[in-house]
Parts: sequence; C-alpha cells; structure tokens
Amino acid sequence: HWPPKFQWKMAALRQELLSAAADVEPHSAAALDSTTDVASGASGGLTNGQAFASVVRCALGAGVFALPLTFLRVGWLLGAGATVAMACACTHTMCMLVQSERRVRLLIGATHALTYPELAAHTLAEGERTRAAVRVGVGLLIVSGTLAVCGAFVAFVSGTLALELGTSRHAVLAGACALELALCQLRSFAVLSRASGAGNAAIAAGFGVVVAYGLVHTPPARTALRALLVLAHPAELARSLGPIAFNFAVHFSLLPVGQAMAEPAALGKVVRSAFGLLAVIDATFATACVALYGDRLSSNVIDSIGADAARERAAAAAAAAAASAASAARAATTGAGGVGGAVSGSGGAGLLAIVHVGGQHRLAQLAVSMTKWLLCASLLVTVPLVMAAARELVEAACASALEALAGRWRAVWNAPSRMHTPAPAPEQHARVGAAELEAGAEATQPLRSSCAHVCVGPVGARALLSTTVRAALVGVLGLLVLAVPDFGVLVAFAGGVAATGCGLVLPPLIHARTHRLWLTRPAMVAHGLIAVLGISVMASSCYYSAVDAIAAARASAAHHRDAPH
Repeated sequence: HWPPKFQWKMAALRQELLSAAADVEPHSAAALDSTTDVASGASGGLTNGQAFASVVRCALGAGVFALPLTFLRVGWLLGAGATVAMACACTHTMCMLVQSERRVRLLIGATHALTYPELAAHTLAEGERTRAAVRVGVGLLIVSGTLAVCGAFVAFVSGTLALELGTSRHAVLAGACALELALCQLRSFAVLSRASGAGNAAIAAGFGVVVAYGLVHTPPARTALRALLVLAHPAELARSLGPIAFNFAVHFSLLPVGQAMAEPAALGKVVRSAFGLLAVIDATFATACVALYGDRLSSNVIDSIGADAARERAAAAAAAAAASAASAARAATTGAGGVGGAVSGSGGAGLLAIVHVGGQHRLAQLAVSMTKWLLCASLLVTVPLVMAAARELVEAACASALEALAGRWRAVWNAPSRMHTPAPAPEQHARVGAAELEAGAEATQPLRSSCAHVCVGPVGARALLSTTVRAALVGVLGLLVLAVPDFGVLVAFAGGVAATGCGLVLPPLIHARTHRLWLTRPAMVAHGLIAVLGISVMASSCYYSAVDAIAAARASAAHHRDAPH
C-alpha cells in the first residue's frame, strides 16, 4: 500500500545495494538476493558475438526486398537518411526496453523473464482490471503484427511462385496454406528451426541475384540517371516509414535476446553494431536497385526479374527473326540461282541466333529460379516459427477464458437450487431408503465431473484447443493474403503499425515510467517526442496501407473483368 513513487525509490536503492555488494564480494551478493542476475546478468548466457548473430538473424529478412520501391518513391538520399535514423531510434528504444524489464523484474521479485505484455501491464497500469486490459491490448498488437508478417511472407511466396510456375496466385496460395496447416500442427519446431537457419543464406543469394541481373540487364544510362537525380521527395516520406520500420522495429523478437545475454550492459553496443551494419546493407541494396531497375521496380524486387525475363525472351526472338529476314533480303539480290542457298543460310542464321540467345539466358534463368525457390522454401519454413508468438498468446487467452467459464459452471452446478420445492411428508421421507440415496448420489457424481471438465479438460482437451487455434490462425492468414495479396502493403502495415507500436511507442512510455525519478525534464520530453513520432508513423502507415490495399483490389478487379474468359 506504499505510494508508487516510494516503491520505485526503494527498488532503486535495493538495486544499488546489490550492485555494491556484487562489486565487493559477489558470493555475498548472491546470498543476499537470489535475483542478482537481474541486475548483473545471468552467468552462462549469450556472448556478445552470439547476441550479434541473433540480432542480425532476426532483423535481416524478406522485408528488405520491399525497400527498392520505397527508395524510388521517396528518393534514394532521403530513403537512406530515414533508414539510418530508424536504425538509431530502434537501437535507443531497444536499450530502453531491456533496462525497464530488468528494473521491473527486480521490483516485483520475479524469478523468470517477463514477456512484452507482462512488462507493459506491470508498468503502464495499476490494478488487476487495468493490467488485464493493457495485457490484452499489447497482445492484440503483437498478434496482428505477427499475422501481418506471416501474411507478407505468404504473399511473397504466392506472388513469386505464380510468376515462376505460370499459374494463378490463388492456386499457389491454397497450396501454401495447406502446407502451413500441416507445419503449424508440429509440436516441436526443432527441425524447422534448423531448416530456417538457411534463411540468411537465401536472403544473401537474393541480393546477389538481383544485383547481378540488374548489372547484366541494366536500363539505358538516361533512365538510371533520371532515377538517381531524384534525391528526395518529402511528400512520400510518411508512406515510406512503414517498410523501413519493418526491418528494424523487431523489439518483440529481440527482447528475449537481451534477457539471455551474459552481459546485459553490452546490449547497446551489440544492437548498435548490428543495426548499423544492417542500415548500410539495406540502404546500399535499395539504392543499387533504384539505379539498375528504375521504373521497372515492383513492390517485391524479385518479381521484377521474372517480369523482365519474359519481355527479354520475346525481344530476343523478335531480334532473331529480324536478323533472319535481313539476311534473306540481302541474299535475294544475288539472283535466282542462289535463292535456295540464301534462304537456307538465313534460316540457319536465325536458328543459331535463337539457340545462342536461349543458351545465354538458360544458365541465368536457372540461377534466378533456384534463388526464388530457396527464398520461398525458407519463408514457408519460417512462418510457423514466427506465428508461434501469436499462437501462444491466443492459446493462453482461450485457456484462461475456458477456465473461467468452467469455474462459473461448477459454481452454478454446485449451488443449491433456487426453485421452491415442497418438503416431502414425513411418512414419504421415511420410505426412502439409505441405499436409494447413495445410488442417487453416485449417479449424479459422474455427471458433475463431466460438466466440470467439459470446458477445460485434461491433456486431450488442451491438445484439441491447441490444434483448433493453430488451424484458425492459418485460416485467418489465408483470408488476409486473399484480401490483400500485395507484398508491399502487408510489409508497410506490419512495420508501420504493429512493429512501430512495439518499437517506438511503448518502449519510451515504459522507460519513462520505470526511470522517471532519474530522468531530467529534457529527457522526459525526448521520450515523449519518440512516442509521438511512433504514433504518427502508425497513423500514416495505417492510412496509406488502407489506400494501397483498396487501389490494389480495384486494379485486380479491373484486370479480371477485362481478361478474356
């Protein structure tokens, strides 16, 4: 019942005493409090190198393939500046989040690491109902962001393989959802985790193929120069922040990494180095794609390769036919005696040209196809791992709701009936034997037991609940991609709404709450400005995502209406 300000002050003094005891005699500090690892880090945790690799693995994903179109819209110089600024802001807020989690865990005396919803509930709310509401709100934000990320991956796969196989997106989407339904039912993701380790290799191969293809099939110098001259287009900045935040605002995934580090104080240096490297890679790749592809860029730069390949094959065939016709025209002037040889020579020259063009493109097309299939396979394997966070939250919420419902049912069943029943006559009551009473009690006991366990149930019912939740999430994922098939729109929504909320809005609010006694007024103002920036990014990304989704739906409807049946 102490005031919150006094509680935070006592927690700070307690942490200072523990730190001083650890400096003087570590064994006495461990004996003083069993939660010393909260302040000084658990021994045997992740090293700095392992933490660096984990951060790069979490942040480097398929979202980078949506950046070239973003840089084309906003200008490559402004896009690079926004990427560096987003990396710096996410580094700062990530350190805020880990520091706040350590302090809250010390205050409440928790012996386990806090999840993101638990941290927000303990920090931003007081009272059980308010904390439950905050926990549900943050959980919904995480679930929506997770589904959007998985939807972006499935949209990437459906769009890429539809172009590769020459079939409809709906057919590929149905096959991908069927595969995800089977993979999500696995009770152990150890095999998927090892298989998804090749994801970074697939991303690196995608970088190489995109750049190499652009260098070989570079547009005219005038087109590339026109694209590079657009240094900045500030009007498109609000639209571009969502895809950029998608690659850095991964705080929900990185919080366990910071909790598992052997030296939590080194998290800032590790995240700064990892995000700095990723910012350079993202900005360089996107700028190179703008220069090499220009106006041919699509929301997924991988799809630009497939679109160009068909056009180039048609152009090569047309060039070969033109060369054959020119050879025949030149040979026609030699006279009638050489007509047969001229025709055969022109036909042979055209055939050789077609074979040469086909052989030249066959090897490149094989490399492009292998890279596409590798990327799609790694994303399909990664979807169940990413969806695990949303699945755990939804399963916990459903289990809690069913437990409460079962408790209410048991209370109603065991309560005495409120209906008025006349008391039996003494002579009638005397005729009821003890054996009949015991038989009636034994008959009603199994019914009560079955009614009590119908909602919660033992292990079998929980397995059924888990299976149902996984199937429902895959169904929602399929409907989401069916409604919004554009990869760029889903990336913008996931990065600008869900990821920004967890990466730029909540961390400064949580940190200001946990460290308000030690922050100066300018620092508090800076925390508020970061939160306001995050809220503005969320609002603009939500608006532009809705606008782009509506435009894509109208374009798809017009395409199907004009297509021949």
